[in-house]
Amino acid sequence: GLTELGKDQVRATAKKLSAKPTRIFVSPLVRTQETAALVAKERSLPESAVVVDERLREFEFGGFDGGGFESRCERPSRGIDG
Repeated sequence: GLTELGKDQVRATAKKLSAKPTRIFVSPLVRTQETAALVAKERSLPESAVVVDERLREFEFGGFDGGGFESRCERPSRGIDG
């Protein structure tokens, strides 16, 4: 789950939203649901405003997970076998 610092950051960011959402779509991951629940509470939305959508599930890309585009360009290719 989110750390206390993470929760504080979510609440602070939710307060800064210029528009009030009516629904928040999230992946099935616990951290996304926890984040959305905090945003919904901060924006006075009902729990039902958080909609879990399986289509938003993250993909795993093996050795390509993590880092940004730039780090992929800097990493030498190791071929199929690593």
